[in-house]
Amino acid sequence: MAEKKTSTTRRAVAYAVLRRGEIPEFVDEVEKKHGYKVVKTFVDWADVIATKGRFKELSEMLTLIHRGELKVDAVFVPSVRVFRNLDLYLFVKRLLELNGVELRSIRRREKHTWKTQTERLRETSRRNFIIEMILYAMIWGAGIYLMYILREPILTILIVATLALTGYTYYTKTYKVRKRLLKKLEELDRVDTLKNKRNVRFNITLKGVEVIETPF
Repeated sequence: MAEKKTSTTRRAVAYAVLRRGEIPEFVDEVEKKHGYKVVKTFVDWADVIATKGRFKELSEMLTLIHRGELKVDAVFVPSVRVFRNLDLYLFVKRLLELNGVELRSIRRREKHTWKTQTERLRETSRRNFIIEMILYAMIWGAGIYLMYILREPILTILIVATLALTGYTYYTKTYKVRKRLLKKLEELDRVDTLKNKRNVRFNITLKGVEVIETPF
């Protein structure tokens, strides 16, 4: 019975950024509520990050996982804010995905960590686009109705100009910006070149991620 339980128990590591004297209390929740066995906990100290700008424990955790020296099913964090910026979050998530490891946040409002950021943005973009097109059609309908009722040349010109300006503003300030953001996220989400490179170490700082090739 013991061997069967061990073989089916999901393994996880916990990662957190804490102040001196704090402890990663969320580890108990990971084991009791989510049913994972936390085999190791990595903690970066906030004062070290602030002064030296380095995520030492995060670098070590990702290195061990990518080199196959630490076998786990998931990495749990108290919040995705521990990664400080979107670029680092996307790198960590994609690298873990390449190694078959899930990145999960215990915060209920951060369930989007179960999906890639680009997938979530696409879903939001599609939903917003439909809503915006409906509103835009209503505005055009109201404008055409006013032109039909008023039948004043000057007012008609003003209404047409307003509708045209509204369309131009939407295209330049909303549609194009969202499209550029999606393209940027897709670029940041690609770390596939590391898939077949296992003899590497990661040095993560506030400035970015350094990938160092090393002999085994």
